[in-house]
Amino acid sequence: MDELSDSTVKTFRWAAQVGVVLTILCVPIACQRTDPRVAPLISQLRSESRDIAAAELAEIGRPAVRPLINALLYEDPEASHRVVTTLGSIGKDAVPALNRALGNASVNVRLGAVQALGLIGPGAKRAVPTLIQMLDDETTIRAAAVTTLTTIGGSAVPELIGALRDRELSSAAKQSIPAVLAEIGEPATDIVAALMQAIEDTDSVLQRAAASSLSHIGQPAIPRMVASVRMKLSSNPLRIIWALGEMGPVAQDAVPALIDVLSDDQNMRAEAAIALGKVGPGARDALPVLTDLISDGSYNVCAAAARAVIRIGQAPGDIMPTLINALASDDPDTSRQAGWAIRAIENPDVNVIPSLVEALQREDLYSSIVRCLRVMGPRAQAATPALVAILRDSSSPERAAVVAALGSIQEPEDIVVPALIDTLDLPHSDAISVVSALRLGNRDQLSGAADDLLVSYTAATALIHLKSHAVPRLMDAVTHKARGKRVLIGYILGRMGEIGEQEAIERSRAMPLTAARSFLRAYNETARRSDSSPLDTSQASSSQEAFRQWAYRTGGVTWMHFESDWQIWVVLSTEKYATGDLQAIAQFLARAYVVQTRFGRDVVVTVWNPSRTKYLAKGWSP
Repeated sequence: MDELSDSTVKTFRWAAQVGVVLTILCVPIACQRTDPRVAPLISQLRSESRDIAAAELAEIGRPAVRPLINALLYEDPEASHRVVTTLGSIGKDAVPALNRALGNASVNVRLGAVQALGLIGPGAKRAVPTLIQMLDDETTIRAAAVTTLTTIGGSAVPELIGALRDRELSSAAKQSIPAVLAEIGEPATDIVAALMQAIEDTDSVLQRAAASSLSHIGQPAIPRMVASVRMKLSSNPLRIIWALGEMGPVAQDAVPALIDVLSDDQNMRAEAAIALGKVGPGARDALPVLTDLISDGSYNVCAAAARAVIRIGQAPGDIMPTLINALASDDPDTSRQAGWAIRAIENPDVNVIPSLVEALQREDLYSSIVRCLRVMGPRAQAATPALVAILRDSSSPERAAVVAALGSIQEPEDIVVPALIDTLDLPHSDAISVVSALRLGNRDQLSGAADDLLVSYTAATALIHLKSHAVPRLMDAVTHKARGKRVLIGYILGRMGEIGEQEAIERSRAMPLTAARSFLRAYNETARRSDSSPLDTSQASSSQEAFRQWAYRTGGVTWMHFESDWQIWVVLSTEKYATGDLQAIAQFLARAYVVQTRFGRDVVVTVWNPSRTKYLAKGWSP
């Protein structure tokens, strides 16, 4: 047969086309066949033989991928973790299916797919575009996507940089990209250029993320950042300067450029001063300019420069004359910032506090210095004697502010506490006014009153704050002859609750009998006046059992019985007390019960002998 007929040729062509179609259709069907071993092995991932099952599934490879992804629907976190680990072991063969699974409606499936791709690492490069989209997913998935993209590494960088320029990508997704690029780190040149460009974005969150990432990259980013600052290439130079500061000592090469910025506008000067301070001793070349800026009249620059000088290594005492002169400035911003800078000195050297004490002699600085000492608190301990001397001079101005400073400094207690107690010596009517203001917590109630009342109010507040540190010396003053002072001391002790009451019992035990009786009666008399004051709820109890345990802890009560809600029987260690003393103690316990349990009526405490055959004394709550 020389030639095939046209009809025969057409028949062959048709058969070939049908064969190709059948091949295309049948291959996926063959590929989709599930290996009969897969389902039982997946079930075994929850059993003790899970490691063997995982190894066999990894060996089966691609046919096991789809069933494993479906298994991510399990809500059991431990089982899901084993499935993810197994998918990661399969490697590149699992990537196409995992990439498709990133679009699954189930959070568990999406999260598991992201984590499995992270285990595959650089081999999962094909999934990078989809993973970038996952940066706009739920928080847990977004965090997992960041980790996975970082694990994929350098091969993901081009697409990540491209995503930063993608106008269609959501802001939320873009904001996570700088952190990923910073963690990958290489190629540094491309990454730094992309982050510098991101700082110019209109999204402020993306700007901050890019600046933070540049600071994380560190040294490789400095040349480009310095060039941008010097040549004024950026529309957001403050972000770049901030990032240089966050690098700390690593940014020493940027110091000359930052020094140049100190002659720029107010915000730039302040940000550059802060950055230089964070560089630390490596920025010593900036000290002369920064010292001059301490007297700068612009808002915030003075304080930033002062803190920077100290952080770079200048002794705080060396810049005190400059700060004090700035504090005396006619410009309120300069004065305020100088005061803030002084208060921010964390470790005052031997020259700082003496300089402030000396400046107290200047009328124009008096208020500002007292305020600085108050805010510095215990750091200003060396100023205590000078402040006490001012307080004891009744002609001194703003004595209430001095009292507030002493209350903040607190140390040394043997000087501060007696000085505060001395200010409580008021006429009875004035003391009542002060207690009324204290109960309301309203200092303004004393507006227009004599300075002594404001001083006493402030001192009482400070003593209450000192709590147990002040109690012993307050107890010394319980028997003071001045009625007004006793009223204030009683209020203060009442506000201290159990701390004061326990001290009273302990102190009475160590006294001679007659002295103990007088002391307990005096304490009852003074502290009773504070019954209506607010109580510290941490000291107040609402149960009889709690009161019983408190009484046992004091050591004075060996047995207690509640005959009724308002009748309490007790046995005391009686060998040290006469009948009059026992009566005072009974009265004290009755009052303590009312105060601690907030009982709504008077109670009576009966003291019995150890064998409980007769009562020795009775005391009523006042």
